[in-house]
Amino acid sequence: MAIEKKKIKKSVKPGLQVSVPVWPLGEKQTFWLFFGLTLVLTLILFSRYLFGSELFIFDDVGSDTLTMFYPNLVQNARYVRENGIPGWSFYIGLGGNFYPGTLLSPLHWVYIPMNAATIAHSIAWVQATILFATGLVFYRFLKEAMFSLPVCIIGSVLYTYGGYLVVGSAWYGHSTVIFWMTLSFLGFELLIRKKNWWLFIIPFVIMLDVRSYFLILFMIIYSFVRIMDVYEFSWRELLRNYKRLMICGVVALLVCLPFVGGNWHRFANSPRVSGRVSYSENLSSVFPFRTASQEHYLTAFFRLISNDGVGTANAFNGWKNYLEAPLFYIGLLTIFLVFQFFALASRKRKILYGCFLGLWVFMIIFPWFRFAFYGFAGDYYKGALSLFIPFSFLFVGLLGFQEILNGKKPSLVVLGLSLLLMLCLIWFPYHEPKVTISQAVQLKATLFLTSHALLLWLLKNDNFKKIILPSILALAVIEAGVFSWPAFNERGSIQKDGIETKKYQFDYSMEAVEYIKKNDPGLFYRIDKIYGSVKSGYNDGMVQDFFGSKMYQSHNHKNYVRFLDEMGIIDGSQEKNTRWLLGLSNNQYLHSLFSIKYLLSKPNAQVNVNPALYDRVTKTGDVEVYANKYFLPFGIPFDQYIDYDDFRNVPYDQKQGAIYQGVILEDEVIEGNFKLDKVPFSSLGSSASDLINLISTLPDKSMKMEYFSQNRIIGSIQLSKPSVVFFSLPFDAGWKVKVDDAKSKLIPVDIGFTGLYVEPGKHVIELYYEPPLSKIGWIGFIGAFALGFVIYRNKEKFWK
Repeated sequence: MAIEKKKIKKSVKPGLQVSVPVWPLGEKQTFWLFFGLTLVLTLILFSRYLFGSELFIFDDVGSDTLTMFYPNLVQNARYVRENGIPGWSFYIGLGGNFYPGTLLSPLHWVYIPMNAATIAHSIAWVQATILFATGLVFYRFLKEAMFSLPVCIIGSVLYTYGGYLVVGSAWYGHSTVIFWMTLSFLGFELLIRKKNWWLFIIPFVIMLDVRSYFLILFMIIYSFVRIMDVYEFSWRELLRNYKRLMICGVVALLVCLPFVGGNWHRFANSPRVSGRVSYSENLSSVFPFRTASQEHYLTAFFRLISNDGVGTANAFNGWKNYLEAPLFYIGLLTIFLVFQFFALASRKRKILYGCFLGLWVFMIIFPWFRFAFYGFAGDYYKGALSLFIPFSFLFVGLLGFQEILNGKKPSLVVLGLSLLLMLCLIWFPYHEPKVTISQAVQLKATLFLTSHALLLWLLKNDNFKKIILPSILALAVIEAGVFSWPAFNERGSIQKDGIETKKYQFDYSMEAVEYIKKNDPGLFYRIDKIYGSVKSGYNDGMVQDFFGSKMYQSHNHKNYVRFLDEMGIIDGSQEKNTRWLLGLSNNQYLHSLFSIKYLLSKPNAQVNVNPALYDRVTKTGDVEVYANKYFLPFGIPFDQYIDYDDFRNVPYDQKQGAIYQGVILEDEVIEGNFKLDKVPFSSLGSSASDLINLISTLPDKSMKMEYFSQNRIIGSIQLSKPSVVFFSLPFDAGWKVKVDDAKSKLIPVDIGFTGLYVEPGKHVIELYYEPPLSKIGWIGFIGAFALGFVIYRNKEKFWK
């Protein structure tokens, strides 16, 4: 159906139209056909999770869903129900900031009223909806980009079941990011064509983190190409549109201000970003024009052919892994259409889009430039290029498709040569032992490539003009289903009945925690586990509703990681050890310092419970509950200090005892006016009995907690000597303190934790958490709406 040209100024290229009536449906019928096709196909692909016996939670290469993503969903939902706006969470290891959490994640608000079991059952429905909705947004994007109806529906099928969206659906957060990035493509098209600006800024605000940074980089490149094409290489229009983009950028930045501080603060406190395990130095030192390995190039090519060209999930046998390797598949038809574009388009457009695609190919060939795109943060394609590269090729391919539908005959020579090239590359006898190519995928790809080539060849035959486009659509849908099936269904997912049969995080640990809370209504204490309900139990507390010390997150707090490293509990020089933290579960002499009051064990792990420290309380199912005989409340005062340099020289096996002899201070803190005596180096370290005697003297001196919430703690303390009160919180700039209603200053103590110097006497201490920039940021937020109102009232002035 023709698209009205009057909506676009004369300087804009006319809308692309089909020259002959080869598409049998009108605009509404085409949309509802796409709606129905993608709805049915999505339900089929997700059927075993929606209607069958399995949860959309995986225990294979996608086990992050079981160990991290699912627990985070449960913790986020509980937190909002109980505390409101996200901030600091004691469910994250020994505590961590996760502001703004789900506040800016509307796709996850549906989980807020749900309990852990309901969330587990609902994930498949949410992920299926996100995939389906992404396709609808992309369809609207193609329509706004002035493509004809058959291009809109076929292109949207190719995009909806492209590699990164399909595989990323099993990693939850990735599919969400793709949805928002797709919305940004639509918003950009509305901005440059209709000066409709508000939609464009939303994805940048919602994503907020490094994904926004990636999207900005992409938009810098894509906007130049797109504006030059739409406005027929008018430099004047390019500058006008850049002005509009900058105005949108200012508005987006102002809207983000209340939230961006907390988000970026979390990354700044990550050892993977600012610590010694950061990849930046190694990746940036690579010679810029050094090529990658044959393993990398082969994986990239066969992941263009199919998500599973080198194996599925645990059977993946290529460069990196199933998620982080290139995910370039976006329909085999796209490959032919790209070649056709360069055969049929005008010279200017060939150069423009050739440079655009050439840039991505250049990054694939020379990894240093890919590292630079990612800010030298990692060696992978996830999060950005696994979307941007296939999207770019698909878009150019659809421009080629439109050239054909505008009346140009497809180049049979180019079609034949491109088919021959692809078949040769698919069946060439490669000799790379690190890559196992799937012969089944080779056969399927050959069949589909040949079929697509045949249908494109028939496009020039008038005898088939009424059925050829429906046939191309049908083939694209069949291919999408065939090539998407393994990523959804050849996976190691967990069973729904595991919830009722006490498996995974739903084992008897839940009953044990319920028993503890019922019989001990204390305001604050921690629980640890010798075992793990899932894996080693890294995020069990998030699902089972207790504060622990274990944690698996992409970005743990660097001060907690530093403590574990310098105490000899982990090797902090290994990047993976900064993510998978077993915490203090096996270092029970430290439990009192960190207010761990209960320890859970199972029969095969009871030997790891120290009887000198723990008494057995009860048993629920197969879970034994032990109570700490020497529990210390939150807020422990020390009237002596240990010089950090002295403590570093204490043998690892004596550090757990030495840490109770005084608070550990580093040089820059010692220089403060603290009236504490120093513990001599010769006195550091003690026997187990001496340690227990020392711990026994501390409870009566500790702070008496009077109020506790995740972001505010109030207590009173009586001190006979000047002391530093130790709080088992990783030292974080967001935590503030008042002593007797007067603001005071927290200091770093004990190799990464929080302390407060207090003079003798009785005091009321109030700790409260404020995410960085959250207060001042609201001024910018209000300013964004003021600026938006000014833009609305002066549209012609701003957008001309």
